[in-house]
Amino acid sequence: MDLYSALSPYGEINFTRLIKPRNNAFNQKCAFVSFKDSSAALRAKQEMNGEEFLGKHITVSLIYNSRKQEANVFVKNFPAEVKARELEEQFSGFGTIISCVIIYDQNERSLRYGFIQFEASESADAAIKAMDGQSFRGETLSVSKFLPINQRTDEASANNLYVRGFPPSTTEAELKKRFSEFGEVTSVAVIKQNLENDNTERAFGFVCFGKPEEAETARNALHGKAEGNTTWLIVPHMNKRARIRKLQEDYSKKVEQWKKTNVFISGLPKTIDENKLRDICKAYGKVEELKLITTKNITYAQGQSVEDMPTGKALVCYSTPEQAANAIKSLQNIMIEGNKLIARAWKPKEERVMNQQNFAQKQFMMMVPGFYPNQMNWGRGGRARGRGFSGRGRGMPGMRPPMQPPAAPRSQPPVHRGQPSAPRAQPSAPRAQPSAPRAQPAPAPAPQSDINRRQTLGEKLYPTVINLTNSQIAGKITGMLLEMNLDLVDQLLQNPTELKTKVSEAVEVLRSAWASDPEKLKMLPN
Repeated sequence: MDLYSALSPYGEINFTRLIKPRNNAFNQKCAFVSFKDSSAALRAKQEMNGEEFLGKHITVSLIYNSRKQEANVFVKNFPAEVKARELEEQFSGFGTIISCVIIYDQNERSLRYGFIQFEASESADAAIKAMDGQSFRGETLSVSKFLPINQRTDEASANNLYVRGFPPSTTEAELKKRFSEFGEVTSVAVIKQNLENDNTERAFGFVCFGKPEEAETARNALHGKAEGNTTWLIVPHMNKRARIRKLQEDYSKKVEQWKKTNVFISGLPKTIDENKLRDICKAYGKVEELKLITTKNITYAQGQSVEDMPTGKALVCYSTPEQAANAIKSLQNIMIEGNKLIARAWKPKEERVMNQQNFAQKQFMMMVPGFYPNQMNWGRGGRARGRGFSGRGRGMPGMRPPMQPPAAPRSQPPVHRGQPSAPRAQPSAPRAQPSAPRAQPAPAPAPQSDINRRQTLGEKLYPTVINLTNSQIAGKITGMLLEMNLDLVDQLLQNPTELKTKVSEAVEVLRSAWASDPEKLKMLPN
């Protein structure tokens, strides 16, 4: 109703549709508004684009079937008070503009950059050539082609500096004045954030120089320097992808070091404290850090009460990998209050979970009579090969209901029209007779009774399995179960609880095998 009231003055509206995307981290909604007259839609776009609506700056654009990436332009360094429709007016002389967007922070303050989508790439090229480096309301614009995120470089900007440590009251003019003594400052931005934990405000900013040498001089002169209430922290600015990649690389290096120096100890008496454990562990090297692992115990006898309960486990960090290895070897022989300690190298959670999944998969495979782990060869997509679970039972297709048993072989050769029937003792086509009987006859096929029995069991299993799982994997799991001993399968049909357990174990085997394939994981029940 609010949207209709805001847009109806521009002309008669056919319909409005409000859409809230399912996966949107910013909880932004979008809407489609159909005007009866196209001129009304154009007026609404020109006058409403970039205006505040219910506390948010909205983007209003026309709907086009296709938008050319090469016709999209990135614009930055315009004044913070500029609105989207004003920016669009400045660029409208170069061609038809489909949309013009200015980016705002969470407090609806302009970040002084935006995007202009032209209808034709020639219009974008003309705008870049004419407007890049031009003055607009006292600021020098930077206009360039838009690049998708996968085509942007991850390197730190040589001209742009990330600055922190100054008081929140510092203005952009003051920050620019402080850095101008090192060279030409082309742009400055100050961003303020409210910290929820202690209800305080912090500020950081970006300072862009005209030349990389000037930025390096400013960094060398001010980084780490204290000036009154300011202790400068200045580093080259990196985009989000580069920062995330660097943080991941740094964390991976730390994890590899922790795996060598951290020792996990279990079997401790629950009465032990950190001081006593430290005295025991320091005999094998310098203890950098030690922590007893506890769990939360919540009681509601007289109101809610939370208490840390010991688990008998601890983590000990040594200075060097050699000291940690010595501690693991020596702590195995120690008894404390009748408890024998167990010490081993620490592993990250992801690695522990993977090891547990592999162990559970092996345990499940070993429960199948006549199966040996070395006979299993998992192919792509979790399809097993060999004598174990193949994902496709004999007579039971992997993804379809049971098939009919094959027809019995012909007892005599076919008779062709116009020809006399051949005697039973003679073959239908002339063949060379062997001079001597074969020394090794071919292996006999499986008895027809086993094939029929497997087919019958599959037809009984499939409806139950599909009720416990879904139609996408029921055939695969039925085939896995049919690779077991047929007597055991018959017993499972008589025991629904045990059958449900076996189906759940089979689902977990597929979950482990498909861990790297999100599309196949969607087929599995939760």
